[in-house]
Amino acid sequence: MRNVKNILTIVLISIVVNSFAESGPKLVKKGDHYFQQHNYHKALEYYEQALLELDHDKDLLVKIGVSYTKIGQSGKALEFLDKAENISAKPTKDLLLAKADAHHKNYQFDQAIKYYKKWDPANGKSKEGDYLIRQCEQAKLLTGKPVKAKVTLLESSANSSFPDYLPKITAGGEYLYFTSRRDNSTGGKLAPDGLYYEDIYWCSSKAGFKDINQLTMPLNSADHDALVGMSGNGHTMLLYKGTNGGDLYISDYDGKKWSKPEPLPSFINTTGFESSASVSPDGRTLYYVHAANGSSNRDIFMCKRTHSGNWSKPVKIGGINTAYNEESPFIHPDGKTLYFSSKGHNSMGGYDIFKTVKDENGKWGKPINLGFPINTPEDDLYFVLSANGKTAYYSSSRKGGKGFQDIYTIKMPYVKKNLTLFKTKVLDGDNKPVCADVTITNNQTKKVYMKGNTDCKNGMFTASLPSGQNYGIKIEAEGYLFQSENVYLDENSGYNEFKKKIEVQKIKKDGKLVLNNIFFDSGESTLKEESKLELSHLIKILNDNPTLKIEISGHTDNVGNPGSNLLLSQKRAKSVMQYLIQHKISSSRLKAIGQGSKFPVADNKTELGRLQNRRTEIKFIAL
Repeated sequence: MRNVKNILTIVLISIVVNSFAESGPKLVKKGDHYFQQHNYHKALEYYEQALLELDHDKDLLVKIGVSYTKIGQSGKALEFLDKAENISAKPTKDLLLAKADAHHKNYQFDQAIKYYKKWDPANGKSKEGDYLIRQCEQAKLLTGKPVKAKVTLLESSANSSFPDYLPKITAGGEYLYFTSRRDNSTGGKLAPDGLYYEDIYWCSSKAGFKDINQLTMPLNSADHDALVGMSGNGHTMLLYKGTNGGDLYISDYDGKKWSKPEPLPSFINTTGFESSASVSPDGRTLYYVHAANGSSNRDIFMCKRTHSGNWSKPVKIGGINTAYNEESPFIHPDGKTLYFSSKGHNSMGGYDIFKTVKDENGKWGKPINLGFPINTPEDDLYFVLSANGKTAYYSSSRKGGKGFQDIYTIKMPYVKKNLTLFKTKVLDGDNKPVCADVTITNNQTKKVYMKGNTDCKNGMFTASLPSGQNYGIKIEAEGYLFQSENVYLDENSGYNEFKKKIEVQKIKKDGKLVLNNIFFDSGESTLKEESKLELSHLIKILNDNPTLKIEISGHTDNVGNPGSNLLLSQKRAKSVMQYLIQHKISSSRLKAIGQGSKFPVADNKTELGRLQNRRTEIKFIAL
């Protein structure tokens, strides 16, 4: 046993000796490799070993200081930078800039200004010097007037000792997706920068974002796979892959599985760099970042997608892009508020998060800095906000994280969001989920706003509907009758959630079909123009089933005189019947009756309940 212990001791001593056998300059060279790859954690491993031999190497001390600043430890960085300055007869430009940056990120803004002026040959009057000093002045202003927001590290396995970033959420906040460079990546290998290749992960709010799941192929592969954009309903993913200098790919969920990621057209993906992206609530507008050079001149572009899947030529967004870099666009589910990161405008240092609101003419307003503590002198990126505007997520490498970049959550200051989150669960008569197609149409313009599908595993479908419009929602499933819903809230109605289970059924005697998109003016029986799309679906059913006979019944809420309500419901049922006759449906197949307020389906004490009671119902009386 003693001999074995002696052998183990010799082996351990050998390992320790060999680990320090390399000379300081060789260790610095290895550290430089990772420094150039922006892997500052790995660079520090070699630099700090080299420092045991080269403890008075000013250049090495500066590199260590810069590395600590880059990983969010600017206070520790100043220890090494101060030492470098103390042993320097004349500080180099690199040292002065590094000290200015470290003071800046350490919230010592006056000291930062002092060193920026020392670094700048024009004493802070050059373009770059003025830019950096203005950031410090802005930082002093914003930190002196913090906004009412609470920023905390997300308590979840989504954060690890590896880089974790690019949080993406579905509109209702049910699922959080993120990108990470963990040691269980699909390829299981290291990239040239010494970190594992990127993979995509997800977790559910129901489990408190605790249980982490890894996406499988084809979404994750052996190379870089980053989720850079997601539709609000979670059925469209925009992915980044390191091909062709950095390109965007798209994958759609059909209710059963994800499609193989396909590259966006070559007029979007160029030989340059395309990175983060966001898609509008209707899935038809893409906002993304393009740069001819991956490290500079990053700007936000947009393009449109037709329902057939074709994309228009991209255009640079006016009023948002600056001479500096813009990154990580996110269009909110309200469809008109765009959040993005920028090093320009009135940033307080690095990337700050801004928002801009689109007016009724499609023009973007002046970008507004979200303020401190949301923004910091560090890089603040990949901001996403829940539909109700209460909770945001982003990633940062600030002090207090678990390592590299981490995901933070923000309890946001109140901002009124005018939109409706439509959530439905489509089931059959046996309460089983149904694979169904969902079409949402603007009833005023008759234009399709969105097409989608339910999740076949649970029958769920979610859509974000900006307020101020009247939406007709048609649900179709093979072998079943179509079902319809109507959602309308005025422009200033605030945030609402419309939740409903919808049962699809087959045509059967005494079966009923509610037409929720038949509209009349108050107290009138003349069909409004918006009703005709819904009636075209009913006409198709009657034409496809020539022996089918139906009873059309009109229903009202209980507001007003019961006798008047009964008469009005009869007139409205007859208006629907006359419209069908005008479209060549035989009167012998139709019967119209009024039921007034006798058969409510919801509580008449609420406006939503009264709305549901004011309906047109179809009953199948003969097949």
